Amino acid sequence: MSGGEAWRGNITARLYERVRERGYESLTAFANARPAVSLVALAEELGPDDVAGVQVLSALLYEAEQHKQVTRFVRDVLARMLTQSLPDGWPSVLDDENRFAVAKALGRWIAYTPETHKGRAKRVGDALLANPPPLAGARSAPTTSFFGHSSPTRNPDRKRLPFDTGARERTVYAVSNTSRWLTSLHTACACCTVSA
Repeated sequence: MSGGEAWRGNITARLYERVRERGYESLTAFANARPAVSLVALAEELGPDDVAGVQVLSALLYEAEQHKQVTRFVRDVLARMLTQSLPDGWPSVLDDENRFAVAKALGRWIAYTPETHKGRAKRVGDALLANPPPLAGARSAPTTSFFGHSSPTRNPDRKRLPFDTGARERTVYAVSNTSRWLTSLHTACACCTVSA
C-alpha cells in the first residue's frame, strides 16, 4: 500500500466490489477460501495499493457481528495473526527472542479482539504460552485441544480453553509441521457452528 490510497473514496464499496469481482458474495466467504492467510495478504490480493489489512479486519468483524459469528471471527483472526507473525511455524524453543515473537502475535490478536471476547482471548494466549502446540512429529493419544476439539498433543492433561462452545466436536490429527497445524486449526474453527 502506498500514498494513502486505501483511505480515499468509499472504502466499503471498494472492498465489496473487489470481493464480487473474485466471485464471492461476502468478504467472509473470500477469507474462508484462504484459511490462515494473513489479513495483510488478503488486503494485498484485493488491492495492493488501495486496500489495508485493518480495513479487511473491520469488514470481517462487521459481517461476523451481523451473522452472530464473533467467536468464529476471533478464532479466524488468531490463526491469521499466528501465520503472519510466525511464518516458520511455532518455535520449538521459547527463548527470549521467540517468546517475544509469540507474545507480539498474541498481543496484536488480543488488541484486535472485540471487548466482549478480550478476557477469553487473554486466557487463550496464556494457555498457548503454557501449552504450546504439538511439535512436528509429536503424537500421542487424542485429547482436547485449545478450542475444545479432539487432538493429539504432547500434554494429555490439557484443559479446554475459554472459546470452547461445545457446539460441535471435530477430530483434528497431529500435523507434520506448525504451518499445517495452523491451517488445521483454522479449518477446525471454521467448521464449528458458533454464535457471538
